[in-house]
Amino acid sequence: MKGTPYSALHGKSGVYAIRSRASGKLYIGSAVDLYKRFSAHGRLLRKGTHHNTPLQRAFAKRGEEDICFFVLVQAAHDKLLEKEQEWLDKTPKAKKYNILPEAGNSLGYKH
Repeated sequence: MKGTPYSALHGKSGVYAIRSRASGKLYIGSAVDLYKRFSAHGRLLRKGTHHNTPLQRAFAKRGEEDICFFVLVQAAHDKLLEKEQEWLDKTPKAKKYNILPEAGNSLGYKH
């Protein structure tokens, strides 16, 4: 995460992953502005307040060097959730940090 120039992604939309180098597990998401979203994830993880508890625990255990961000596919705004769902569907549950099975929907999730 540190020292990686994401500024080229400013204003670009797409589906991304945050991967633990140690476990290989992925957090899959989508964003209208990938640069802003990567920055927000990094900030929340460093503060210890990330909304995804399993990802936050992995970050706390292994540190910032274990985490890497990358773009899976660039997509138009109106296709983001569709493309994100495709990636969620083809990634085995045991390899994901994602808690919810559907892109952009927390309906039915008990906090």
